[in-house]
Amino acid sequence: VLFTLWAVDLPLGLVAQLGVLALAGVTMRNTVILVDQIRQDVAAGLSRYEAVIESTVRRFRPIVVTAAAAILALLPLLTDPFWG
Repeated sequence: VLFTLWAVDLPLGLVAQLGVLALAGVTMRNTVILVDQIRQDVAAGLSRYEAVIESTVRRFRPIVVTAAAAILALLPLLTDPFWG
């Protein structure tokens, strides 16, 4: 995020800081969901390697769809002069 702001010559304002905070929250949420699924698969008898692969394959689509929905919902703010 910081590299992109620097590359397009935009300041790290309040809205950008809130965006970074929101991105960190989404990343943490996705990590917790994935780790929980891995633990469930290991408890079900899969090896750690198999659990990581199976959990990632199983949870990839819901994580991507949720992130895409959040991005698309916030897209109109790009053109709003109030939010910069």
